[in-house]
Amino acid sequence: MNRNESKIENGKLWVKVRLTEPAVLNKQLSRLNYDTLGNLVKDLMAGKLTHVTEDQQIDIIDLHKYLKEKYHEHTGNCYLIYFEKYAHLFFGPILLKGYSN
Repeated sequence: MNRNESKIENGKLWVKVRLTEPAVLNKQLSRLNYDTLGNLVKDLMAGKLTHVTEDQQIDIIDLHKYLKEKYHEHTGNCYLIYFEKYAHLFFGPILLKGYSN
């Protein structure tokens, strides 16, 4: 089996993960607010995950600039972190390019 191919057997899709990588995989799943790889794949196939385009990324940067100008810098940063942590509750799972909590 090629490194980039998946294996389908008995109606199940198999993915290879190196023995040294489960901790990294679990950390990334947790960061995206998923408990299992299966749940992530289900949302991905249902179209619930969106990719943030450069224009949307600029909007997020503009939000940060707006918050820092409107509030004390520390408070603005706290509000942005709050938004990043809880945006998935209001907008569904989103992937913010360049952000890692």
